Amino acid sequence: MKTEDTSSTPGQRRKVLAIDDDAFMRGLLKLHLENAGYEVLLAEDGIQGGYLAMHAAPDLVLIDVQMPHMSGYELVQAMKADPATKHIPVVFLTSDDDVEERSGKIGAEACLKKPVKADRLLALVGFLTR
Repeated sequence: MKTEDTSSTPGQRRKVLAIDDDAFMRGLLKLHLENAGYEVLLAEDGIQGGYLAMHAAPDLVLIDVQMPHMSGYELVQAMKADPATKHIPVVFLTSDDDVEERSGKIGAEACLKKPVKADRLLALVGFLTR
C-alpha cells in the first residue's frame, strides 16, 4: 500500500483561523487554505474569533477589519495584550486603503487587500506559518 508523504508540504498540519463577517469570504478562504493543506477554523465575528484564538491555538489569524460587535483592530489589540495569544501572527484582510500603518502599530504582521488573490494569500500564510 502506498502512503502519501505530507511532511514536505509547507502548509501541512498548520492551523489558520479566519475571522470575517462575510460568509462568502470565509468560504473562499477555507477553500484556498484547505486545498493547500491547512487546517482551517472559521469565525464570523471578533467575539467568536477571540474565543477560538484563545482555545484552539492557531498558528496564524486572518482577520477582517470591519466586523460587528468588535472590530479587527479591537480584537488584535486584545490578542496582543494577552500572554496566551500575543505570539500568534495576525494578517488583516480589508478593502480599506488606510489600514497598513495602523495595523503595524498594533502588532499585525501584514495586510491583504480584498479581493484577496489566492497566490498572494498562500504565499503570505506559508511564510508566516513556517
